Amino acid sequence: MEPNVINVNQPSTAVSSVSDATSSEKSTNGVHMDVDSDVSHNLSEPTELEHLLYNNVLGGVILAAMEAYEDIMRPKKPLNVTVAAQQQFSLYQTILRAAQDQHDFVKNWTLILSRVHANPNNVYDLIYVFRHIDHMQGSKNDVVLYQRLMNLIKLTANPETRSTGLKQVSLEKTLTDVVSEPIRNNIMGFYRKFI
Repeated sequence: MEPNVINVNQPSTAVSSVSDATSSEKSTNGVHMDVDSDVSHNLSEPTELEHLLYNNVLGGVILAAMEAYEDIMRPKKPLNVTVAAQQQFSLYQTILRAAQDQHDFVKNWTLILSRVHANPNNVYDLIYVFRHIDHMQGSKNDVVLYQRLMNLIKLTANPETRSTGLKQVSLEKTLTDVVSEPIRNNIMGFYRKFI
């Protein structure tokens, strides 16, 4: 059986018996099915996160990297400078990986924005994402681009205020030091519809 496929012929282990009161009969395209009402209630639409991760291996990698960052970098947690520098560079690389993905860029960028908007433990507040920034790994250009991308992401993370956030930042200046044309094109293309 393929993953994410529900076999309606297998009995549910959550319900010990099915009576007429808890079971309903449904007909879909001429196919007759007995569907347990408790089970059918759980077959709701996928969450936004599930939609973003569907057939998206890189999305799972991005989510895992962001969750690790959130755990290690959470505010008020004692943090050594070396670890902070490594985590910031790791987050920067995660952002770049998402930005250069041609196949699932929109899903992955939306995943990053959603995660930053949720801001667990306020870990993505700018004061915290720039802790020990002077020790971040990478070149000076990497540090500047990390700061610019985090500022852009933070300003546009909320889908309801994304257009307003874009008015507070220059996409051209943010992406000036981006060497990769696909990254620049992906990010510009994503935000173009909000300008």
